[in-house]
Amino acid sequence: MKKPILYLVLGVVVVLIILVIGRSPSPTPVTNVPTQSPTSTENPVSPTPTPGAKSTPSATTPVKKPPLQTQNVKILSPLEGAEWVIDANNVIEWSKAAGISGGIYLVDAATNSTFGWITSNLGGSQTSFTWDARDVFLTRGNPSKKNLPTGRYYLKIKFDSATKPELQSGVFSIIYASQAKPTIHETLIQNLSFNPSSLTVKQKDQIKIQNQDSVTYTLTPSSSGEVKTLPPGGSTLIDTAYLPLGSYDYYSESYPSLRLKITVVK
Repeated sequence: MKKPILYLVLGVVVVLIILVIGRSPSPTPVTNVPTQSPTSTENPVSPTPTPGAKSTPSATTPVKKPPLQTQNVKILSPLEGAEWVIDANNVIEWSKAAGISGGIYLVDAATNSTFGWITSNLGGSQTSFTWDARDVFLTRGNPSKKNLPTGRYYLKIKFDSATKPELQSGVFSIIYASQAKPTIHETLIQNLSFNPSSLTVKQKDQIKIQNQDSVTYTLTPSSSGEVKTLPPGGSTLIDTAYLPLGSYDYYSESYPSLRLKITVVK
């Protein structure tokens, strides 16, 4: 009778174990946690620059343009009030090369209207242009010319760039050679010597000598010219229109240190 009881007890235990297991909660399934894609835009990491590598500007980075070479270019000649002689070598000059081609035209100062073109082909590396002041082109593209009358004018340099303003000179006069005023060069006698002691002048220029010493001097020309006597505080003019081209001296026989060298050129 003992074995059947034992079997019964074992059967009850097995049933209880099955019931307990059946009531246990099912394990919660583990879901995959998404990982950050290497191409994600959240908190992007800037790449480390390679030493020595040149950076490329982005589309939003403004690119600096080099400054125009034409900035601060100024006309140096003709000056306000200058007198330019027809058929002489008159030099139009500006402060630096503009780096841009262009042309020069002449404006009548009385009417502020364009009278004609002096030249239409300035190079970007030029800083001067020699003009005879005799005639001008009708327009920039027209090779025909017209004579230039005497009068008051100013000139403009026009560059071939829409961003560069024109340059304008002062008002000057175009005159005949017979109207030209002689240029006067000055030298002083101080402490038994000339200051300056050497002058190069154009024929028809004049030389003014002023004696600032307390001695009367007699100046003798080495070749052409007349003897000059200068008392203390006195002055005299030498007109080179009557002197031949070349070099000669004015000197004092009593004071060897007192000597002026004059060179007359055309």
